[in-house]
Amino acid sequence: MTHELQLCLAQESDFEAFLALKSEPVNILWSGFSTPPVKEKLQGHFDSALNSQTRDIYLLKEEGNTLGYLYIDHFDKTHVAEFAYGVSKYHAGRGLAKRMIGMGLPLYEDKYTTQIAWIAGTNIASMKCAESLGFLRSTEFEYRQLEQFSEQVKFYKYCRQT
Repeated sequence: MTHELQLCLAQESDFEAFLALKSEPVNILWSGFSTPPVKEKLQGHFDSALNSQTRDIYLLKEEGNTLGYLYIDHFDKTHVAEFAYGVSKYHAGRGLAKRMIGMGLPLYEDKYTTQIAWIAGTNIASMKCAESLGFLRSTEFEYRQLEQFSEQVKFYKYCRQT
């Protein structure tokens, strides 16, 4: 039985669910940390994002459960929207990242004609997800030092034009 997925703009009352997602090992890893977030620090980050003019946080929900998060940073001057996301390990393998981003794209693609995502070269699932939504890997890349890796990780810029 498939339940309806909803992409909801995050609200203050969503913080505990957001904290739980960000505390899962895979989301800690790709956020660049080696330990779960400190609740008070993440609360400050979350509150800041809720009041930001350039960042929106969405949560993917199903039957009241929070399955994933989607950050969208948007820049009016350049007409660029940058997508970053994470899905709960308890719901991985269901194509939720693709569905979540696919629900978010129409909200931004008219005003922000370039959509981007930075994806680690080792994150095959994310690369396939982005490509299936029309993102193309550009020649631009950058190295990032993630706490759980001894070597820097190469991230590629994926772009989509509308």
